[in-house]
Amino acid sequence: MPIRTLDTALLPQGLVLEALLAESTEAMAVLDPTGRSAWLNTGGRGILGDHAVGCPSPFPLSSLDGVRRRLDEPALEYSGRPVDGVGFAVTFREVPEVGRRERELAAFARAAALVACEPRIEVVLDRLAEEVRTASGMANCAIVLMNPATGLWRYAGTSGVAPDFVERMERCRHNGAAMLTVRAYDSRQVQIRYGCRAGIADDPAWAPMYDLVRGPEWDTYVAVPLVVQGEAIGALAGFHPVGSTPGPEDLRFLTAMADQAAVAVETSRRLDRLRIQAARDERRRLARDMHDSVTQALYSLNLHVQATELLLPADSPEPVRSGLAGLRGLAATALKEMRALILHRRPEALREAGLVAAVRGHAEAMSAPGGLSVTVDCPEEPLALGELVEEDLFLIVCEALHNVAKHAGAATATVGFHRLPGTRDVVVEVTDDGRGFRPGRDGGAHLGMTTMAERALAHGGELTVRPVRSGGTTVRVRIPDVLPDGGVAR
Repeated sequence: MPIRTLDTALLPQGLVLEALLAESTEAMAVLDPTGRSAWLNTGGRGILGDHAVGCPSPFPLSSLDGVRRRLDEPALEYSGRPVDGVGFAVTFREVPEVGRRERELAAFARAAALVACEPRIEVVLDRLAEEVRTASGMANCAIVLMNPATGLWRYAGTSGVAPDFVERMERCRHNGAAMLTVRAYDSRQVQIRYGCRAGIADDPAWAPMYDLVRGPEWDTYVAVPLVVQGEAIGALAGFHPVGSTPGPEDLRFLTAMADQAAVAVETSRRLDRLRIQAARDERRRLARDMHDSVTQALYSLNLHVQATELLLPADSPEPVRSGLAGLRGLAATALKEMRALILHRRPEALREAGLVAAVRGHAEAMSAPGGLSVTVDCPEEPLALGELVEEDLFLIVCEALHNVAKHAGAATATVGFHRLPGTRDVVVEVTDDGRGFRPGRDGGAHLGMTTMAERALAHGGELTVRPVRSGGTTVRVRIPDVLPDGGVAR
């Protein structure tokens, strides 16, 4: 039999009673018959938040029978009774969350150790997402990074979400969905949206996420930016279950874990740059060694063969003459290829004359009568891209032309440079008229593509490979924000 403890006529209109309840030192709530918080006093709002009014309460209705009970998420002690014609009256207070805070501390310690020891960024982000989800009680969690070259989300460390979560996010954003993750990234501030489940389920822009909405019961979404030296690089986002509203301590934990993720990403980027620099230094050392030994030996061999041909008697057998001529041709070809290889390994012309002149020189070195013909379409003026960018672009072009010569069976190739309209981005394209690129067949070319993509990514860029309708392949690399304003690239 319900116990009548409040006069429903007095609760909304009875100012004296309402004032007494509002200023009580104990947190109080009135729930409607469905379990939603119809009213909270000052203490109750301080614990559950102003947003909790009108939202489902954390208190199971079946437990509101006058017995003092405890909740784990959030950590509360509470007691409630049914009220005729109103719903339920509940008093409650916070209790220490020792168990949860210990889990969060342990998760943070494991995350710090992981960031320090694990070099694979994809493993780190997946593990961090799992640690956040387990320690915070989130229904699921994702750590996404922004590709600065394309403005698209490009990778996610996930726990409890679909493998194609990033692709779904991009489709929703393309549909015009108001995404809290994007807002956190743009503002560099934590974003929270309460009671958002129904709004997402009713919005066609969120259609790619509908099956996720129908999954675990959640009603609160939190997005925390990943920031490195004032620059946003991504976001940590997750869904909280109904009745598990994140408080200040929860947000501090999520921010700390987002900082760990940002440190991991920045560490990975720095390691990539160090590896590239180490590889660059090794290439230069090898180039010096080849120039001082192999090139000189080939040059000497070529001279000796020519001298031998001059000293041959006029009546020397034809096989001897043709053999020496063949040997001279082989020595000349080897010397030419070695010079091109040294230019690839140690692009002196790049530092002396700039990127355009170095590419032209390499194209001339690769062009041969009856073989591949390379045309360079780029401005005559220096591009002023910066030493490291120019060197990596030069090596990308060299690798692309090498793949064309070795794998494409092409007669012609074109190297083109231009500015992406309305930006400071430079785009370089290498196009051939060969048989096309298929990774399964061209294993060496596939390895070269990986190397080129890594060079582009080191500068925040991207590399794409696409077929040409008339036959052949175009390798395109885009490096963002490197041209000076009013630069000369077409």
